[in-house]
Amino acid sequence: YNENIFGGANTQFNSSTSSFTTYNLPTKRTNTGSWSPWTYDFDLNVPSGYIVTKVQFTFDAVDQGWGGTNGSANIKLNSTQIGRATLTHSVQSFDVSNARTYPDFNYNGTNTLYFYFIGYPGWSSTTTNGVLKVYYTPVSVSAGNYQLTMTGGNATLSASTPSSFSLQNNIVNLGLPIQGTANGQEVLSINIPGNSVYDSTGNAATSTLASFTLYNKGVSQISTTTLSNTNSKVLVTFSKDIGTFGIFEGDEPNNTNGDENKGQIFPGGIVNDHNSTFDKSHHLIEFNFLKRTENGYSYIGDFEGHSYFISDGISTWDAANTSRNNTQGYLTVIKSQAEKDFIFQNVGNRLTGEGGWIGLYQDANDAKYSEPAGGWKWVTGGYANVRSGFNKDAISLSISGGTASLTASVPVSIVQNDARNFLMELPLTGEISGQESVTINILANSLFDVDGNSLVVTQTNNSVLLRDTKNPNLILTHNKQGQFVLLKGGTSVSFMAESDELLSSNPVLSFSGLSSVTMTPNNNSTNTWGYQWTTPQDFNGTVTASVEGTDLKGNQSLRSNQTEIYYTIDNIAPFIEKVKLVNDSLVRLAFNEKPVKLANTTNTILVPETFTLSTSQGSLTLSNSIPTTVAQRDNIVDIGFGFTGTPSKGQTLTIVNGKNIYDMAGNVTLAQVSSKTIELKVDSDGDGVKDEFDKCPGTPAGEKVDASGCSQSQFDSDNDGVPDYLDQCPGTPSN
Repeated sequence: YNENIFGGANTQFNSSTSSFTTYNLPTKRTNTGSWSPWTYDFDLNVPSGYIVTKVQFTFDAVDQGWGGTNGSANIKLNSTQIGRATLTHSVQSFDVSNARTYPDFNYNGTNTLYFYFIGYPGWSSTTTNGVLKVYYTPVSVSAGNYQLTMTGGNATLSASTPSSFSLQNNIVNLGLPIQGTANGQEVLSINIPGNSVYDSTGNAATSTLASFTLYNKGVSQISTTTLSNTNSKVLVTFSKDIGTFGIFEGDEPNNTNGDENKGQIFPGGIVNDHNSTFDKSHHLIEFNFLKRTENGYSYIGDFEGHSYFISDGISTWDAANTSRNNTQGYLTVIKSQAEKDFIFQNVGNRLTGEGGWIGLYQDANDAKYSEPAGGWKWVTGGYANVRSGFNKDAISLSISGGTASLTASVPVSIVQNDARNFLMELPLTGEISGQESVTINILANSLFDVDGNSLVVTQTNNSVLLRDTKNPNLILTHNKQGQFVLLKGGTSVSFMAESDELLSSNPVLSFSGLSSVTMTPNNNSTNTWGYQWTTPQDFNGTVTASVEGTDLKGNQSLRSNQTEIYYTIDNIAPFIEKVKLVNDSLVRLAFNEKPVKLANTTNTILVPETFTLSTSQGSLTLSNSIPTTVAQRDNIVDIGFGFTGTPSKGQTLTIVNGKNIYDMAGNVTLAQVSSKTIELKVDSDGDGVKDEFDKCPGTPAGEKVDASGCSQSQFDSDNDGVPDYLDQCPGTPSN
């Protein structure tokens, strides 16, 4: 209202709710022969929200005591009559009261009690023991004094009168009985009937019609969440545009001087970070309802139903915040550019060069804390949006089920497609089984729509079920020992493949370089399959058997040592590839592979009886056709033999397998099949050096020779054709 209001037409005295103030009056007289009243002035501080509804005056009185009697006295408060009394020559007690409204009562100053008596010549009165009681009752201006109508929009009124009512001086707060959520298109009209509200001088408020457009209170919420094909991102769509206002601009916050963890606003709307010990700033507070006064503060103005004030004094941020504990007003929280503009445009020169504290602070104990921009919060709770854009700190991710996990509770990044669509990158790790549900949670008081409404924590369309990108785990086993297996052709191998999940079709078993086959289920099983394979008899080399399959989501199994078995296929029997005469009594055989005594064993001991020896005609005679010794190292076999005599030139030694010889795959060389012949080494001059190594053949019998087969008699140092031992002219020059 334009002035304080104090009552309504329906305000009535109620002894159960009314209070009163008592005044004891001194003896009072009216002047003889005067119509002028005696008066009594008083100041009464009627509590806010109360109105005077009854005045009671009790007293003893007598008229002049001679002449006429039974004169009438008239008692008034200001100009409003309380009542009358008939006085006589004897003293009588009177109780005059009137329960009514007193529209001329001065609530802001002095009021006067008037006592009138007859002013004829010789007439007067005397009043003693006067007691004045002024009763005041809570004003009956109530919701019933207001009539509501509303048109347009989504919301409606459930009643034509307000749902609640409060009064303080000239401010009336009405609760609106709204059904549904206002979308900002509703026009509310408030009709104030005449003769229902009064000012301090008793003037009735005229019938008034006030109209307002309601604020858009349709809070944005998550309407859809769409998962990318790769599970890495979620497109979050909101029902209303999201506010992307950032409280800081430019290089702020910067923590230039250290410990700059409190927020200030300066002329022009610049917000700065400052330290906790600075004590030269005023501070701004706001109420989430309308009011005009606050002790120790100056009123700034109203913005979207909130009232704002600036402190008269200066202090540190902590002192300012503490002073607002257990009060309805709190350090100002700025949620939009429009709100920030309103503040600096209306605060005027009351923001000095030292700025004004607002309800912004940096929480060093918060998990998101980092310098200079991490962990900024509002005193009302929630994370402040430090930079313009989507407030990433307003999001808390969670995951349940499956095998994958999150490495952080905030998105890796958020990209704004438009005011309602935001692409959030998920911090996923691990294999995704498709059972994981990721929930996009909104933190309280941290994310606002374009109308400044805080998004609620409870959302219904904020979860996505991750796509199954987990590769099925297959295990391939067989009825042989080990993963690296040596087999000969024609060997039967039984395979079994097992999967940890359902496959879209039977797995495929591949043999590298050979073929691929589709396995068949084992006894109608849904996760095990079998296959019978016969090793090829026309192939020698290595073969890798590997299995692979595809699950119901199209994920392909990966190759690993669990999905592969390695085979060496050997279809060649062992045979002697090379033979070498090591010395007069030892011959070395080199087989194509390691020979063994028995099939499918690793026994490397080939006994002498395995081989048979024979020589061609000559002067050397074998002591026995069976070797004297056999020593084996893998595929190398050394055979020792005894003999008499010396080999004749051209005489040979033949080695034949006298028994079956096997390889480790089981291939057999039958007895008498594999043989090798080698020429025996001859020493023609009998000097102990075989001819192939003898550099001085024909050494005289009995002479000692060196390693080259040369004796002293065979040296000719000067090459003059005369042996050294006969040369009488050693060192003969060459021609």
